[in-house]
Amino acid sequence: MPACGEREAKGTAVQFPLGESCGENRTWFLWSIHCSKIGGHCLLSLHKKRNEGGQKTRCSLSLLLDRTFLLATNMDFLELSGKRIAVFGLANKKSVACAIAQVLTDAGADLLQVVRSEQRAETARKLFPNSRVFICDVEEEGNIRRVRDEIASCLQGERLDGIAHSIAFANYADGFKPFHATPKADFLQAMDISCFSFIAIANHFKDLLASTASVLTISISTTRMAAENYGYMAPVKAALESSLCFLAKSFSSFSEVRFNAVCPGLLKTSASAGIPGYIDSYLFAEKATFRRRALETREAANVAAFLLSPRSSGITGQCLVVDAGMGMNYFDREIVAGANR
Repeated sequence: MPACGEREAKGTAVQFPLGESCGENRTWFLWSIHCSKIGGHCLLSLHKKRNEGGQKTRCSLSLLLDRTFLLATNMDFLELSGKRIAVFGLANKKSVACAIAQVLTDAGADLLQVVRSEQRAETARKLFPNSRVFICDVEEEGNIRRVRDEIASCLQGERLDGIAHSIAFANYADGFKPFHATPKADFLQAMDISCFSFIAIANHFKDLLASTASVLTISISTTRMAAENYGYMAPVKAALESSLCFLAKSFSSFSEVRFNAVCPGLLKTSASAGIPGYIDSYLFAEKATFRRRALETREAANVAAFLLSPRSSGITGQCLVVDAGMGMNYFDREIVAGANR
């Protein structure tokens, strides 16, 4: 059943065989479950059909349930209720980290937010008043050790079940430059903040992680497409993706901690607005999706929540592309025709 409060789930049905049964005398109940939001509660409508020896009966029941009750019952498919997850990188309500935090909150996770500045901490507290907020500028590795100790003190012996790393930075202040003219200082800074911070967080937080924790980062749908305006960030993201298998391997010597990446297509975020020419790229990407509709940030966040959940326990060292088919549709007839006009 979907998390309560976001959208109505229609046509969800599960059969529950009950008691001894065989042949035509088999007894079963068919429950049709519908969930819709009313204020801060959930209206749960149950429609039951009973078949016993060929005789059918039907009854309906509607209950107004508090969300806490739903999370406490066996309706938490992702099994994220009560899981302690640290989300690094929230900047504002349009950021990927914010979308991930919202999906996790809806699933009942116990959220810890780690942001870069006090200003962003205020934003995090307003958006997620029930989550604990910490400040860490990952460009200085000492800050990562400090925030680890602060979180350890807060957890009081408990462990983290997951970490979401949604941090990236590139200095485009001087505008577009061809890749071969990338300043060394800019490239190394981007590598430090966008890639090495993920490795450093994994290292310094390893003793705070549960043995089966999931660690997640955000990459891009492809690092093999030479998008000129994205410049040197694609090689940086390639390094980030490459680190996944090495982290998974090194952690396997003492745990079952998993490392994965969500790799979305072009998203409408505040950070992406700083990329030169991004709007044109975004509009092209929208045309290139099979559905002719841009990818939504929440769609990437939904995949992130899955990878952070126990339901993805068999997945590690992987990059899951979420692009609504964009990467398979560059030779769409309308796109090709438009290019040849």
